[in-house]
Amino acid sequence: MTNAQQSVDTVTNTLPVPFEEITEEKAVTLGPVLYTDAGQLTPYFDHIKASVNEVPDLTTVKGRDRIASLAASVSRSKTAIEKPGRAYLKHVKAVVKPIEQNLKKFVDDCDELRDMVRKPLTDWENEQKAHQEMLQAKVSYFAEEYAGMMENAPDNLTERLQFFERVHAALTAEKIDASYEQYQEAGAAAKAETLDKIELRIAGTKAEIQEQKRLAEEAEQKRQQEIEQAKAQAEAKAKADAQAEIEAANRRAEEAKALAAEQAKQREAAAAEAERQRIIEEQRKQQEIETARAADVEHRKAVNNDVLQKLMAEIGIDEDTARLIIIKAAKGNLGALQMNY
Repeated sequence: MTNAQQSVDTVTNTLPVPFEEITEEKAVTLGPVLYTDAGQLTPYFDHIKASVNEVPDLTTVKGRDRIASLAASVSRSKTAIEKPGRAYLKHVKAVVKPIEQNLKKFVDDCDELRDMVRKPLTDWENEQKAHQEMLQAKVSYFAEEYAGMMENAPDNLTERLQFFERVHAALTAEKIDASYEQYQEAGAAAKAETLDKIELRIAGTKAEIQEQKRLAEEAEQKRQQEIEQAKAQAEAKAKADAQAEIEAANRRAEEAKALAAEQAKQREAAAAEAERQRIIEEQRKQQEIETARAADVEHRKAVNNDVLQKLMAEIGIDEDTARLIIIKAAKGNLGALQMNY
């Protein structure tokens, strides 16, 4: 007997169940003995390994045929162990499936009962949220009114002043009373801030009107002076020359008016551009905030999904239970078990 054959016999004697007794018909009985615990199949692998523990001569046809025969023997031995194992696995899955279905129904029923029991609180929370949003809208109303005022302000300075004063009066009349509840202080602050901004606009518009008026009066005074000068000169000049000078003075006065109006328009345009740039900058900052918030949401989704997949793959729990664990951990309801984003 060769050393290889002795090694095979030694390993064979340690097999839990002889090879010839391992069949698909006995799969259910043999399953716990051979397939459930780690290392149970190691003796069979050792047996297969020992059975091919020889080095045939590759330079001969017989040796090469022997190598092919040994490899085929490994495949046959593998199949002899695998097929009953697959049959046992199929049996186990068939047993587990009703358990999973029963557990799922139980969990679904409990979740439905939980939601039904919590519904009064959930409805109350939703009502509270809607109420808080309504109160916040009352606070935001003042800033929105200011933005609408600036967007719809007339081009004519006098009309603009009257428009600003009407909005100011309307907002002043808005009462910050108990209907604001805990937002009463915030509403008062928002109202005061908005009124201050409108008052600045009113003051600025009045200043522009005064400046426009001053320039017009100066132009009129200059025009009158030129007219008087033209009249004085007309005494020494021909009537045609005097008339020509008066017309020239009138043209210059009109040009001065046009210049004053153009200067006022340029100042107004500069102010509008400054306001537009400020709004653009505010929008840019808001966009950065929204982008960062969206990125955080996507990150949390990715982390949650990764944990979900690991809970299902590594622990073997169903998806609904895994999601519930993640939600509880994210809310800090599981003690030291928390989500780390």
